[in-house]
Amino acid sequence: MLKDHWPRYLNISEARELLSRMGLVVTRRQMQRAAEKDAAGRRKLPFFIDPIDKKLKIEQGDLIRAYRKLQAEATITCGNDVIMVLYTEFIEAIFYVRYPKAGK
Repeated sequence: MLKDHWPRYLNISEARELLSRMGLVVTRRQMQRAAEKDAAGRRKLPFFIDPIDKKLKIEQGDLIRAYRKLQAEATITCGNDVIMVLYTEFIEAIFYVRYPKAGK
């Protein structure tokens, strides 16, 4: 059970596979560009060079958190109306599961 708490480092193809399992299909070139440094020396995703095999790696949790953070920011910037609609739909779904309408 302890092994589940250790970080899991992914290479570019494994990172692509993880994203595709999340429903985000990207090409190898797109992943490579996200891993490359820009003119300021920053990467779009937190890839690093593995000191042992000298290949680009990313920690699985960091990759997932990067996408969740962007999703949360997008939800916030689209306005309170969308958040309220989502919240209302969530409450209605819970209410329906607990108290289904009579005759159904």
